[in-house]
Amino acid sequence: MIATHIFFLLIKVFVTYPFNKKSRIIVNSLLNNHSYRFPESMQGSFKAPFHYLRHSIFFIVKKKKTVYPKYNNNGIGVFDGNGKSLKNRFDYLNHLETLSPGFGIGRDQLYLQQKTAPLLYVLFLFVLVTPISLFATKRKGAMALVLLEFPEWVALTETLKKEKCKYLYHFCAYEKDSNFIAYLNLKSKIINHKVPSSNPLKNFYKYLICDTLAITAPFQNQEIDKLSINWSINKTIQWPIENFQNLIPYFNNNSNNKPQFDLAFLSSGIWLRQNQGHTPLGTGDQESELALMDHLKEYLTLNKNIRFLVLLHPIEKKSEMLYQAAINHYNALFNNIKVNFGDQDRNSFEYFSKSNLTIAAYSSTNLQRLFCGYKTLYAPLKFKINLYEHSAINNIAVKNKQELFELLNQSMKLSDKEFFELYVLKEYHHSNYVFKT
Repeated sequence: MIATHIFFLLIKVFVTYPFNKKSRIIVNSLLNNHSYRFPESMQGSFKAPFHYLRHSIFFIVKKKKTVYPKYNNNGIGVFDGNGKSLKNRFDYLNHLETLSPGFGIGRDQLYLQQKTAPLLYVLFLFVLVTPISLFATKRKGAMALVLLEFPEWVALTETLKKEKCKYLYHFCAYEKDSNFIAYLNLKSKIINHKVPSSNPLKNFYKYLICDTLAITAPFQNQEIDKLSINWSINKTIQWPIENFQNLIPYFNNNSNNKPQFDLAFLSSGIWLRQNQGHTPLGTGDQESELALMDHLKEYLTLNKNIRFLVLLHPIEKKSEMLYQAAINHYNALFNNIKVNFGDQDRNSFEYFSKSNLTIAAYSSTNLQRLFCGYKTLYAPLKFKINLYEHSAINNIAVKNKQELFELLNQSMKLSDKEFFELYVLKEYHHSNYVFKT
């Protein structure tokens, strides 16, 4: 029985924690890693076990069966956090020289065939987790989330068994249970191939188990030596940034057309995340964006001739109400400054050719812009760690207001080609990769 097998594997990794490296990796990631699945208020809440028990029971008892995409029976699958992302994942993989997937499933599409055993084990885990969590000041949310993760592991394993999966592309690998999922794959003789986002690995991959790790940004190579002490992987491969295939029509063709805007700010929607109670990374990401906006306001006040564009994050464009709230927020923040905004229904990369220079505190859109061949700057002003240590990104990452103003002034005068040459950024350009167009 799958649920019983997974339950005893879970117990095994906790029991063998002191003696086994894989067990230490799994336990540390389950209990210590950041997760977007619980709000910051839930991390230290005594209500956390009850909250996730309710969600777990709903998943087991009431979750309706959904249809996931399937193209053939080759046993090669894709697992992602959201079923809506699967089309992009298939497109991404099909533009690379790699095994083509035959089916895909999102975490939100998981469905349990057998319900009784998972429910019994969840109730047992609840009895186990609740008293222990009383003494876990900062881990209540992480521990309690296992109550929901357990039936999801069972459902995923059922699906992979049904599809006779032998190779799994794992895209939602930033979640704290991704190493246990890789461990379950290992026990089922399934190759686990993790594809992280094009962000610093140190944010979510301090602990890692997989067969193959795709490196999707050049600066990630510089992180491997420091992080690999808590990794158990077989090999790495170099791939372009995630969803690069959507960027192909927007590559810089070096036209002489003058951009409509001088400077664009790439938002991460920090103000909205704070309002919604999202758990911060705790590395200074939120503080950096807030500091950047304060400095930009001063810079734009001193340089009133600059045509300024704000490109909103997808979370700020989820609805017409949020989109308008974001516009009101930035207009109030940059009062007495003319602010332009991207359309609600258009991606930020559609505006790359329209802006001479962009800047963000910390954004994957920055990498998209570099990949397309356009100028961009980073401003990790308040980060507690050097995100881009020993990489060329450090050449375009400012640490204080003076550096910011100087680099803005200098970069605006450079052509895109001059910018890439001066700051040694060729390895981030699309011409450095081989892929299908």
